[in-house]
Amino acid sequence: MTSIAQTKPVTMADFDPFARMYNEYWGPHYCTTNLPILETLLLNNLPTHAQLLDLCCGTGQLLAQLSQKSFHLTGLDASAQMLHYAALNAPQASLICNDILAWIPPSEQFDAVLSTSASLNHILTLDDLSRVFRKVYQSLISGGTFLFEFNLPEVYQSMHAEKEGDVREDYAWASICEYDGAQNLGQIHMTLFTPKGDLWQRQDRQWPLRGYTYLELQSCLEQVGFQAIAFYDAEREFNVVGAAGDTFCIARKPSSAATT
Repeated sequence: MTSIAQTKPVTMADFDPFARMYNEYWGPHYCTTNLPILETLLLNNLPTHAQLLDLCCGTGQLLAQLSQKSFHLTGLDASAQMLHYAALNAPQASLICNDILAWIPPSEQFDAVLSTSASLNHILTLDDLSRVFRKVYQSLISGGTFLFEFNLPEVYQSMHAEKEGDVREDYAWASICEYDGAQNLGQIHMTLFTPKGDLWQRQDRQWPLRGYTYLELQSCLEQVGFQAIAFYDAEREFNVVGAAGDTFCIARKPSSAATT
């Protein structure tokens, strides 16, 4: 295993091999769990035909559900293979393949920006996270809303050494989480087996992650210009069993704000 001290930023090549697994396992699970929360915190309050951006949209299960609500949808993800499935799941959505840190956002286009599945926990520094928040701020209309899901550090500490996986007729996968509370850094070690001729080919990837605190996130958001910042614990506020520390943050761009 790569040591946590050697953790590097994630790239699209780290996610591409696991796109099918994500589409069949984690994507549907996250969507089913998160959709009622998103409806309560945001979706039920948006106007018909609102413009929405799903940051790190993955294989598009959430986009597929949102397309049933008459929203105009855009999804952004760094993995071309993830977006292959997103195009199948949500053909109505416009899809952008780009790294979130390299993405050049439009100016004042979206009524709301979403990011779920703790995708922003894969960003490893506060400076880079602030860059993402600035891009989101720029892309929102005045009065627009940013809603994102993240994990507190204690979530990853509780997941240390946690394993998951499955075996299918034509592929098998496994994951194990590793987290160092002292460094506040961790990794999900992913392994995939696929048939190649008469043999099976193994691929290994590391998905780095970092837990963020309420204070860190609130400070970053306020520095960018967001207001009305609020945090909601999935277990405490929405009765998602076993989801303590899985947190949804909502923040708003002031109605009078001008994008620079």
